Amino acid sequence: MKKTKKLTMKDLDVIWSKLIHKKYDNKCAICGATPCQAHHIFSRTYRSTRWDLDNGIALCYRHHFHFAHSKFEEFRDWVIDYISQEKYDTVKEKSREIMKEPLETSLQRLKDLED
Repeated sequence: MKKTKKLTMKDLDVIWSKLIHKKYDNKCAICGATPCQAHHIFSRTYRSTRWDLDNGIALCYRHHFHFAHSKFEEFRDWVIDYISQEKYDTVKEKSREIMKEPLETSLQRLKDLED
C-alpha cells in the first residue's frame, strides 16, 4: 500500500510540474528564460497546497536556486508583488490547512486540468 501512495504522489508531482510549465509557457516568470523549473511558493511538505497551481511558479535555474532558495525574504517580496498580497495570503492560509482530499481525487483534479 505504501508503494502505491508514493507512486500516486509522484504522479501528482509530475502532472503539477507540467501544468506549472504550461501556465507560464515554459518561461521563467522573472526573466522569461527557458527552460524553466516548477517551484513551490510554499514548501511542498504542505500537502494542502503541494498540488495547488496557485502555489507554483516557473523559474529558470538561476532564479530558482540563486534567488528563490537563497534569498527567501527578497523572493517572498517579489512573489507578493507578482501575484498580489491577497493571493499570497490565501495560498499561505491554505498551506496551513490539513489535507482532506484523497490523493486519488487530487490526481483526477490535476488530470482534468491537464486536458
